[in-house]
Amino acid sequence: MPTFRRLRRAMALAATLLVPLAPRMVVGQVAEATHLVAQRSVTIDRSAMAVWPHIVEPSAWKQGNRLAHHSGPWGGEGEVFAARSAPGAAPDYYLVNAELVPYRRRTMKLVGTDGTLMGFATYSLEERDGRTTVRYDVFAETRLPAGTTSGASDTARARAAAGQRASAQRFDAELASLKRLVESGPPERTGYATTPDGVRLWYREVGRGKDVVLVNAANYFAASLDALASGTRRVVTYDIRGRGRTDSVPPSKMGILEFDAIDPDVIRQAVGAERVAMVGWSGGALAAYRYAERFPERVRRLVLLTPVGPRFSPWWEDMRRNSAPRMDPALQRRMAARVAAGEFAGDEVAQCRAGAWLGLRTNWPDSTQWYRAPDVCDSPNEVGSRYGDFVPRLLAKLGAFDFREGLTRFPLPLLVVHGERDNPPLGGSREWVAGVPQGRLLVMPGMGHWPQYERPAETMAALRVFLDGGWPTGAVAVLKAPAGKAP
Repeated sequence: MPTFRRLRRAMALAATLLVPLAPRMVVGQVAEATHLVAQRSVTIDRSAMAVWPHIVEPSAWKQGNRLAHHSGPWGGEGEVFAARSAPGAAPDYYLVNAELVPYRRRTMKLVGTDGTLMGFATYSLEERDGRTTVRYDVFAETRLPAGTTSGASDTARARAAAGQRASAQRFDAELASLKRLVESGPPERTGYATTPDGVRLWYREVGRGKDVVLVNAANYFAASLDALASGTRRVVTYDIRGRGRTDSVPPSKMGILEFDAIDPDVIRQAVGAERVAMVGWSGGALAAYRYAERFPERVRRLVLLTPVGPRFSPWWEDMRRNSAPRMDPALQRRMAARVAAGEFAGDEVAQCRAGAWLGLRTNWPDSTQWYRAPDVCDSPNEVGSRYGDFVPRLLAKLGAFDFREGLTRFPLPLLVVHGERDNPPLGGSREWVAGVPQGRLLVMPGMGHWPQYERPAETMAALRVFLDGGWPTGAVAVLKAPAGKAP
């Protein structure tokens, strides 16, 4: 679960925050002082996993979705990502949301139409026992015209103080709106299920009813699939062994394919489901397919969401070749220099989060949407040596895999969703469904590797149609290629 300590750093950061965040000053104005106006908090009766997507989704929290990059000292970690106009306010203002150091502390600011900064707030989340406390430190800045007389300064300060109080009230209203929004969502439950070999698998369950959608990689999905939940459908996401909130395991128990017949079934039984629809994303698509292939009587339908190809060669090599040109050598050098300089010494979480932006560049084509990415670095399993052990061992266990033979006999409805601008080649996604009697391919134009975050409404609509027994618009069958030729 996301936890955000060091919350009280906000006051120490106040002076430096204004350097990268302050709007362009109106000619003749000077900044006089920054004030801590109020310290607020509200407790929301949901996990941080449910709260966080609403905070980073501007349209959900009464904000716009316009993003502008910020060129301050924090680079990619100091990007302004949302703004909205507010006509009719006194004075009119717009709201800007930015990400600051430490990662996942965010600052929201109110800026008057004349360029005057009315106030800003830093906020972060703490979770305990499934309840999330959102904490706000509200600041404001007083700006005075250059050369103002003493009496006029007093008047201007009084007027600014009234505006500062209004800023605090505005942030309170935003936070109250968030609380209502999140708590009105579908019911949420979290827990652990224990495998026969003693590994506790963490899972999250949203919604009601017998219709269950089972999804691996809970840490990467967060609450992005909650829109699929209803009074008759449950969405159950879980962290695979050695990842996310699931127990850490020794290297001998890492990987996915050798446990794909065990772990999904442990979760299925834990939530009391006879049959499930499955969703596998990215590399997790391999495990989801293997489980459905082995136990078709336990699976109703299968979604492979932006999957890697069904065989190692040539698709894995092609995927890596597609990634290389999207890397930014300058940013890679800068990151390497920061590591070499000891900037992250003793703080693997900070290093994980700084490096996450480099990976997003390779498979998320629209940089204006990066702020939607889930934070997976809050778990010890996702940082440092634990994650470093997982990846090479997983690749070694995968070997030169090839699932094509089983696909020719796959008996279930299979939907493969491919992002047109994703790194895994289209040929691999076509091969997943080529000749499969109930297989269809849906190519999403302009999309990368994260459709559940890049265009959530469109993605959820397509998945909902499929889970309800139909085929989404644009899903097509793919004929099986002649022997020896890749489709």
